[in-house]
Amino acid sequence: MREAMVGSLPRVSHTMRSLMVGLVAAVATSVSLPLAVPAGAAGMAQQIVEMKGATTGGKFGASVAIAGDELVVGATGYDPYGGTAYLFTKTTGAWKETVQLRAPGVTSHDLFGGAVALASSFVVVGAPYAASTGRAYVFAKTALGWRQTAELKGSDTGAAASLGSSVAASGTTIVIGAPWHGSGRAYVFAKTAAGWRQTAELTGSGATRNGDEFGSAVSISGATIAVGALGADRAYLFAKTTTGWRQTAELSDPGTHAGNYFGASIALSPAPGDEVVVGDPTFAGWTGRAYVFARTATGWHRAAELEGTGTGQLDEFGGSVALSGNSAVIGASGASRAYVFSHTTNGWRQSAVLKGGDTVFGDWFGVSVAASGTAIVVGAQLANRAYVFSSGEPEG
Repeated sequence: MREAMVGSLPRVSHTMRSLMVGLVAAVATSVSLPLAVPAGAAGMAQQIVEMKGATTGGKFGASVAIAGDELVVGATGYDPYGGTAYLFTKTTGAWKETVQLRAPGVTSHDLFGGAVALASSFVVVGAPYAASTGRAYVFAKTALGWRQTAELKGSDTGAAASLGSSVAASGTTIVIGAPWHGSGRAYVFAKTAAGWRQTAELTGSGATRNGDEFGSAVSISGATIAVGALGADRAYLFAKTTTGWRQTAELSDPGTHAGNYFGASIALSPAPGDEVVVGDPTFAGWTGRAYVFARTATGWHRAAELEGTGTGQLDEFGGSVALSGNSAVIGASGASRAYVFSHTTNGWRQSAVLKGGDTVFGDWFGVSVAASGTAIVVGAQLANRAYVFSSGEPEG
């Protein structure tokens, strides 16, 4: 784990920071309850998904993913720090637990559930400390229910690579980050008739030093992959071509400086993935920023710099990001808030500030965010909760 000092505040990789708080496990069952609409989110309904009785240590909400009527939530503090993940299905308007996911052989401190991804027919769960190098596990729905169908690792990953710190999925493709494999790597796997096969190992052109953490965040949308390298203050775009995946852009921002964590979080818009949002939670004393880039005929260009109203130092705005339709969701776990921005004819404008109906300062509401259609999910791992918001309005 890379650590530096800014004033009296220890600067820790966001990925590791979000996984490493607390050690006490909790027994997990789940319930879905309706809550009041929060201030600043007029017109948005809210539901809570929680680990019943998990008042300390479970870290339910450390990671979230949503696609249609399915939701996955990681809980890294379970058993203790072995981790687990839960799949929920929306039934008659409420989110109900379908299955608890855990791979055989997971042991304490593997951090299973530190990253999750959801595609149309499978779930991917990262465990960055499993088997010393890290692993990612694939679960698919079968006639007998949800079953583990694959255990993935990189072809050349070594000890302490932290493979599985980030995961993403789209169609029949999975991307897995290994930020501590040298300067960092991202591995691409494709589903074939014989199972999941590694088809590419990605590196960034400017991420060359140990600690650049290429792979600290990953996203995939159709034929586009985005990879963050928070230690290098960079983000990279790759396109699928007839000869494989090729880097098409290296992104940075003039407002960042050496030692910022631009690339700590990253999200592509739905296919064809012509927009990407990149978070930098350390900007201006951990106040944070998020940047939107758009793909044009001449390449990728910065389209907007997003800042949450009222955010200040230690709020970590940009620690988590999501894109869906015409909306961007930006987590600010230090403030226990999440911010929604809408893409209008006048550019990107803040449209809502989200908070949990029962969260308090310090719950880390916003440590993880995801969006799909009209739904937004926000994790609050120190409250052992995930909150689902719905605008009731279709996304563009």
